[in-house]
Amino acid sequence: MRLSFVSVPETVRINRGCYDLPHSGVGIEFSPLGAPMDEGRLLLHETGFLERNQRWVFPNTVSPFWRLYYNFAPGHIVRFPNREIPLEPGRLVLIPDHQVFDSHGVVPVPHFWMTFSLGIMPRRAEPLVLDIRPEELALVERIRSRFTGVAAGSRFPILHESCALLHLIIARPDVAWDDRPRSPASTRIAAYISSHFHESLEIPALAKLAGVSTRTLSTLFQRDYRVAPSKFIARVRTREAANLLVTTELSMEEIAERAGFPNRYYMTRIFTRITGKPPAKFRRENRPAEDLP
Repeated sequence: MRLSFVSVPETVRINRGCYDLPHSGVGIEFSPLGAPMDEGRLLLHETGFLERNQRWVFPNTVSPFWRLYYNFAPGHIVRFPNREIPLEPGRLVLIPDHQVFDSHGVVPVPHFWMTFSLGIMPRRAEPLVLDIRPEELALVERIRSRFTGVAAGSRFPILHESCALLHLIIARPDVAWDDRPRSPASTRIAAYISSHFHESLEIPALAKLAGVSTRTLSTLFQRDYRVAPSKFIARVRTREAANLLVTTELSMEEIAERAGFPNRYYMTRIFTRITGKPPAKFRRENRPAEDLP
């Protein structure tokens, strides 16, 4: 069967799942992002495949879900503050939730991805780069063959073969997992921050909401997310600001307000600290060329 895919400009226009949404609009959608996961649970949000993913440019991503990437040809990279990982045949790249990274690729390559939530964390909260094993590659190829177009394909087998692939990867002996589940207090507050970032968020009030002391909340966040609660808030707000900078024409004042910053000057300071670039420069460098005046 000959696959039929929409043009690159149309794909760029409808792909919306680059920051906080696990459903991109160009994949097969499954379960929505929900409450924090219990220990050991896995929830698949989306599986997608594009034969020609030509513009894969999503800067400063901090998503509240996991991502798996596999490219059938070189040309795209994911860039972290201290590491750059090419997406290449022969390797799987897994990115845990709440990591800061840039996606970059303007070469048309076959691109496979999944977004999911997981109730456990690796012992080190960092991207996992794994040589793909034959049985895993066979599943990736089989899932790829199920797609008949953008966001179109055999839904039932894609769902179960995707879950089978994730279970194979999670069970690999070369992946070290932290057998301590995230605490209910930290997961509850992380979910609250992710959906209330535009509101005033004071750490003592968040600790009270979680039913713990401020010090305990800080300790739990350091253990479960490897950052302090205040930095977690800053990351989520910066993620939202980055999304608005790239996808809207809103002024800096409007973006600061929508992202939860008290004013544009404070946003500029925090945004520059996290991304390494002031918002105006970030907008200029990351807008698609066809959107520039």
